[in-house]
Amino acid sequence: MATIYSNIVSVTVQGQTTQFSATLSPQSDTITLGNSVTLTCTVSGGVAPYIYSWYIDGVDVGEYGSSYVYTPSTSGTHTVYVYVVDSQNNSTNSNSSTVIVNEPSVSYSVSVSASPSSNIQASADVTFTVIVSASDGSIPTGSATLYIDHASGTIWWTGSLTLSNGQASVTLQPGMYLQNGESYMTYYAIYQGFQSPVEEITFQTTVDPTSISLSTSLSGTTFTPGQDVTFYVSSNGSNYSCVLYAWAGKNTGTPSNAWGSWNIAIGDNGSGQITLDPSQVATANSGYCTWQVFGPNSIVSNSITLQEESTQITQISFCGKSTGYQGDVEFVATTNAGGSGTLYLAAYNYNPSTNTIGSLIWGPEPWLDITNGSGSVTLVPGVVAENTAWIAYNSSVKSNYVYVTGASSSKPGTISPTC
Repeated sequence: MATIYSNIVSVTVQGQTTQFSATLSPQSDTITLGNSVTLTCTVSGGVAPYIYSWYIDGVDVGEYGSSYVYTPSTSGTHTVYVYVVDSQNNSTNSNSSTVIVNEPSVSYSVSVSASPSSNIQASADVTFTVIVSASDGSIPTGSATLYIDHASGTIWWTGSLTLSNGQASVTLQPGMYLQNGESYMTYYAIYQGFQSPVEEITFQTTVDPTSISLSTSLSGTTFTPGQDVTFYVSSNGSNYSCVLYAWAGKNTGTPSNAWGSWNIAIGDNGSGQITLDPSQVATANSGYCTWQVFGPNSIVSNSITLQEESTQITQISFCGKSTGYQGDVEFVATTNAGGSGTLYLAAYNYNPSTNTIGSLIWGPEPWLDITNGSGSVTLVPGVVAENTAWIAYNSSVKSNYVYVTGASSSKPGTISPTC
């Protein structure tokens, strides 16, 4: 039987021409505590891209670039290496680099404190204060760095604080020092490589309410003009923030159509309060305003409708004074407590020699607005004639007269009574 041979096929198997390796430089360096050294990792072989993990004294420091600016926090000898993984999941360790850190000629003592530091409400600001002292008695200058860490030890916030007479402070709002869901966090400061002790701040635990009730400082549902009103919130939750909304009229609505809103911090006892001044309480809707509290998880309180008591003006006291500008005169009206409304002004001819009031020469004009019992209006010399008697009034009551004599375009003359 004959033997038949096929053609010959050559297969060349190429190996990796370059060994996968990582080189860290410099291999060694000596610095003074407070200074930095830049370390660079160079990779040969493997398949890019690469993932770098930096280790200092055997601990992963959470740096992932090909270079790292290392600022030691303690003196002594520190060992650095890099663990590198390529895109094919091949891995290698770099050589080790030795960083020798010498103590500076001057050492520093660093301390940091927080106020408040314990049982902090979630809505409270916290002030951190750093104090630095030098071993040679000099006053430290420059900046200290404040660190705030998660309970796990990873950095949450860091900031530079400029020292003045060896100390510096910063006040942080909750979102800058508090990670939601954590009951405590730690903080410390570093100056020129010297670190303070690690301190701890603790927070109150938030309990979301399932019911909220609203009440006021009023004995009923009416308030007088000019009266402050305190709103009280009570609930079965603690350490959360709710919002007090107000609507004009007798009906509630949605937060989007409320005419006012105010945040209220609820403490660990489940209660909170806020006092509003008359300008915040009063409305222009027939004197009625309705209030309600919105809490977490769509919990809503009862609603309260308040009414502003109207106070009729029954008495008007009227006077005038020079404004100090050319011949301008400011007329001032004061009514019985709480009176509000608009007064008319009118001017009559006046004969000072006979003390008699003549014919109407100006007005009436509704130019004097009264709010919470008083109001004023300033008139220019062209309106304030030489010898005039002025009066303010509404539909039911008139004021006394204010006499202006000897007025001119450059001076207000004599005014009686004077404010």
